[in-house]
Amino acid sequence: KEALDHSNAGSGSISHTITVCDNSSNPLDGAAVWITTDSAGTNVVAGTSYTDTFGNVTFMLDAGSYYGWQQLAGYNFTNPTSFTVS
Repeated sequence: KEALDHSNAGSGSISHTITVCDNSSNPLDGAAVWITTDSAGTNVVAGTSYTDTFGNVTFMLDAGSYYGWQQLAGYNFTNPTSFTVS
């Protein structure tokens, strides 16, 4: 198995995993995910990274409030999704 490229994972100290699923709760492989500190999406702090076969992607973030963005051809996501890391 190839080693995962973590260069886009962020520079924080807290591991935070995001899971991307379709409307039927099936995990989506290969979805692009990135993290910003603003709801406009201009200050990207991690990503773009891609989900694995289980729909998971892990970022390294510092404590704080963030916005997650998701994109995959053929799917419509509600962007952004706010979350807090602590």
